[in-house]
Amino acid sequence: MGVRLDAWNAARCVAGKAELRHGIGIHTGTVIAGNIGSSERMSYALVGDAVNLASRIQALNKDFGTQVLVSGVTHARLSSTVGLESLPAVHVKGRSAEVAVFALR
Repeated sequence: MGVRLDAWNAARCVAGKAELRHGIGIHTGTVIAGNIGSSERMSYALVGDAVNLASRIQALNKDFGTQVLVSGVTHARLSSTVGLESLPAVHVKGRSAEVAVFALR
């Protein structure tokens, strides 16, 4: 996603348009995935605590000036953590304990 956005932004700059930024939050956990809605309007959705935490982590990219953040839970499950920089733990909505986050550099 980042590579595609960089290419798209390069074309926007040439055209005199502003660049767009996005953030990615990665977390590991159990989710429920599937189609919800009615026959008139169907939508694919992911729900669960892991989805909510990934969303909260994604939103932290603005605060840290990063593009990709990884939760401590995901970090602990990786076979290699090369390129991940530890950041200060943060409080996020819906959690009583701080959440460890790592930036992809």
